[in-house]
Amino acid sequence: MGELYGDILSIGKSQINAIKALYDYRMDYNQFASLELLEEMSRLSHEINKEIAVYINRRGIINSVSVGTEQTAPLPKPEGRKSLTATNGIRCVHTHPNASSQLSQIDLNALYTMNFDAMAAVSVKEGKPGSVTVALPSELYLSFDVAQDELVKSIQSIGKSHIYGPYPFYDKASLDQLMLTIRENDRLLKKDVFETAGTDDRAILIAIETPETKTIAGRSEAEISLDELEELTYTAGGIVLEKINQKRPKRDPAYMIGKGKLEEIALLRQSIGANLLIFDNELTGTQVRNIQKVTGARVLDRTNLILDIFAGRAKSKEGKLQVELAQLKYTMPQLLGLGQELSQQGGGIGTRGPGETMLETDRRHVLRRITSLEKQLKAVKKQRVVAHRSRERSSLPIFALVGYTNAGKSTLLNKICNADVFTEDKLFATLDPSTRMFELKTGQYATNALMTDTVGFIRNLPHHLVEAFKSTLEEVLYADVVLHVVDASDPMSSDKILVAEKILRDLGASATPSILVLNKSDLPGSSNRYISLGERAPWVEVSAVTGEGIDQLLSVMAEMVTDKTVSENLILSYKNAGFASFIRKHALSVEENFTDVGIEIAYEAYQSAANQIKAQYENLIAQQ
Repeated sequence: MGELYGDILSIGKSQINAIKALYDYRMDYNQFASLELLEEMSRLSHEINKEIAVYINRRGIINSVSVGTEQTAPLPKPEGRKSLTATNGIRCVHTHPNASSQLSQIDLNALYTMNFDAMAAVSVKEGKPGSVTVALPSELYLSFDVAQDELVKSIQSIGKSHIYGPYPFYDKASLDQLMLTIRENDRLLKKDVFETAGTDDRAILIAIETPETKTIAGRSEAEISLDELEELTYTAGGIVLEKINQKRPKRDPAYMIGKGKLEEIALLRQSIGANLLIFDNELTGTQVRNIQKVTGARVLDRTNLILDIFAGRAKSKEGKLQVELAQLKYTMPQLLGLGQELSQQGGGIGTRGPGETMLETDRRHVLRRITSLEKQLKAVKKQRVVAHRSRERSSLPIFALVGYTNAGKSTLLNKICNADVFTEDKLFATLDPSTRMFELKTGQYATNALMTDTVGFIRNLPHHLVEAFKSTLEEVLYADVVLHVVDASDPMSSDKILVAEKILRDLGASATPSILVLNKSDLPGSSNRYISLGERAPWVEVSAVTGEGIDQLLSVMAEMVTDKTVSENLILSYKNAGFASFIRKHALSVEENFTDVGIEIAYEAYQSAANQIKAQYENLIAQQ
């Protein structure tokens, strides 16, 4: 006997067993629904005063049975066939207790969002079936022979569906004709006919606001974060149909926003055709399972979404390793709450047994993979250290671009370095760091310098990502100057500056000299808003698109690297005394002391010049 889904808490045990017995009914190959099934469904629906829905596959076997409230029955995930050229092979037949068989908008939307063959409603009066109304996707209408006048007269077109009936429940011929029509037209259907938005996910975004939620610039942080979640969804390729900010005294440990609100959202998602729920708050595995059970939709949280974007953006070996590590570390604690779903994986050689056995197997596999990834990343990090030492020996000044995602860092790098790094008006367009060389004028001289683009920051950046991408973010630690790029046209920029500065502090890079680059000065609303922030760092207004302010920025950058002086000491053998002239040429001041072992030299120089002297001195020693 199969499982019974839906609202069963108020139903007695004997009634539950009677409803589960519906699984025993079988339909003939060309039978839409048997009279016996319709009669039993109507009797039980009247007895419990709730809707009952059955889901029948093409072989006439009932896959699922669910019970709903007086208004609606929930839609469990259909277990029909998977096809790229047709529906899922499942037809839904459900009761309307004490109501007509007219299909609701929720019913019609479910026809498409669940990709059903058909959606049928049965009116129930005093425990007996009355009429049956059936909806098929509108494309099925093409297969009907217009010569069949009796059938055509009962067809109505409503939006993307064609409505057949109402028929008397005993009108077997009309109902079975619909079954034949579905089969005949199966080969003509294309999956994209049923999608309301192509292959994109159609999402409802959900945030929770508690008394502890901060207010920023007159707006709730939950609202601000929800707007950002919308941008993330767009970046991931999804479409946002609705945004919900739920105010609660505290988070619900089982359902996050409360079961009652979830039931409202379940109806909403069916009525607007949404197939995905994205929560702005991090969910536990148990919460994901509970929410899916109530709503029948896929469920993600903010971290899932960001990880998905990162997975799509990672191109380098290191980037892919970092993303996989972050995904596994995030998945690990959630596995415990997904035991119910994992139990469905039982069966087959090596996988037989209860779900918890499979769960433990998965946990061990994940732990082994995490260990392997961490070892690989350590090896990559060693290569990165070697690269940094090589850059240090080159004595070139290094500038690191940091800041909130989509502030225009990559566009600025392209402008200054005449490069072609990938840019896009989406969050996290850059994932793997890019380093380019450019010419920097320092006074009357010109020197080469390096500029590194880094992954953007974001509010509530998952700590799994911070840990996994720590070696990448540590590019900032090797920089002589940090260029903190800000979207000056964004009303929330002052708050985003604080977010970025906190992440820099966490990385240990807050002491590195920095320049506040107020980008996008060509856009409305960006003029002189942040002059007061000049006290915390030198600031320059620029437009990476038009080039406005770039020369001023380069001038400030040159001042930052040339103003930094260091004092060093070394000993030259008399054999290498000629190297002293190289030091005098590049240093600001030199003191020499001739001793029995060699020449002791103390000098002061700009950091870039000191790096050059050090690199040449090390080469000199190595050649001896």
